[in-house]
Amino acid sequence: MTAFSLNFKRWEIGSNSPVAPLVGTRFRRGIYILEFTNGERYVGLTENIVQRFRTHAHGSKHHPAWTDISALRFARVPKKEALSPLEKAMIAEQLNEQQRLRNRTFNFDSSEHRPLDLTISVDEQKHWIQETWVREAYNFS
Repeated sequence: MTAFSLNFKRWEIGSNSPVAPLVGTRFRRGIYILEFTNGERYVGLTENIVQRFRTHAHGSKHHPAWTDISALRFARVPKKEALSPLEKAMIAEQLNEQQRLRNRTFNFDSSEHRPLDLTISVDEQKHWIQETWVREAYNFS
């Protein structure tokens, strides 16, 4: 894990707000947190926060438009730093703080549905992941 420390700036904005004037024209790479009107959050990584915000606000193949964005937090990350470990650590931090996340990755309590959820309940998926099914199935203590 890197020793790089994230320094977030926060702006109260809506889904239709332009992000470019806030972050400027350079150094758009980093980790971001979207906040929603219902208190949920979403943690992500990006090479270009302006384009990525637009995708979230207007929708993509991964999810419909998020019209309930209430704030954006953004921390610039230099190219020498890997984004994935920082994103994973921030997701873990948010979950440790009992934040409800829309993230699917690294988050078994996602409010967003996955195709598998239609076949196997979320509770059953958690059960499998935690391997408690093995102990129960074979009466291991």
